[in-house]
Amino acid sequence: MARDTDDVRVESVLAHRKRLRQALLLGAVGQRREIDDGLKAMIISVVLAGVACAGCVGFSFVSHMLAQAKASSPPTIAAPVVSASQSFTAGVEPTVVPTVTITITTDPTNTGR
Repeated sequence: MARDTDDVRVESVLAHRKRLRQALLLGAVGQRREIDDGLKAMIISVVLAGVACAGCVGFSFVSHMLAQAKASSPPTIAAPVVSASQSFTAGVEPTVVPTVTITITTDPTNTGR
């Protein structure tokens, strides 16, 4: 019987300490707010901000890669092509002009010496 009384007393002391600790940390019962009040909105905001940042970084990466690819590809100049039907005149054999493509490359190691 004495053992039960001790257990009840220990439990009541633990509950009392818990209530005192909560009152000290969180304030009076009427002033307490639950943690979930703004937590859900904050988590959604953080996730949306992360998605927006990832989208900006992805767009920047892709545009940078396209600019590098455009800058590294050598420019090509195509000569005008005259088709056989354009050069045909009455009584004269049609002349065929071959297509000529000129590729200009710049060598960064060439210093012109």
